[in-house]
Amino acid sequence: DDNSDDTMLIQPQTKVEAAADRKVLYGIYAYMGNGTASEPTEGIETFMDNLEFYDDGTYSGGNKYWPGKGHWLQFYAYSPYLTKDATKANYIENREGKSPVIHYTVPEDITKHDDILTGKSGKIDGSVTDPVAIEVSHILSKIQVKVGSVAAGKITSLKISGVNDKAEFSLADNEWMSITSSDAIENVVYEQMF
Repeated sequence: DDNSDDTMLIQPQTKVEAAADRKVLYGIYAYMGNGTASEPTEGIETFMDNLEFYDDGTYSGGNKYWPGKGHWLQFYAYSPYLTKDATKANYIENREGKSPVIHYTVPEDITKHDDILTGKSGKIDGSVTDPVAIEVSHILSKIQVKVGSVAAGKITSLKISGVNDKAEFSLADNEWMSITSSDAIENVVYEQMF
């Protein structure tokens, strides 16, 4: 798994020609407001609501035209893609129509642990036609422990305890919040016997 951060580009698209075998790389949110990027005013609204951004540079949701002069845009990206279905253990919410929030519970099945990446752009003027760059970075990385040769002795187990497994992450504030242990796993202990 590559732990390096990455940059993605989002650009206005006027025509979507999607390949059938494309892969979803990121979920995308964008918000629009009145004013300019340097002097925003009130009146924020959702411009892109959890669109799928594909490996061919296109995104779901049909054509999106930048709003033009007198407006600003701000973009948020995250990976892996999450549904907005709140009945799922992991989902994303468009909180108050102003900020994407990831709800995350660590899966009990270790093979389903994923690194999570997020990023956001600054505010840009709605008349900009250049691609928007979003630098993404890891907010959560899975831990992999490999046992190599041991000169003297034998490692018989590895135990990690007291790990919280449930939290929310605000993409706007770039911070974890509501960090707890889930009802299903109190006093979390991950233990592996060798």
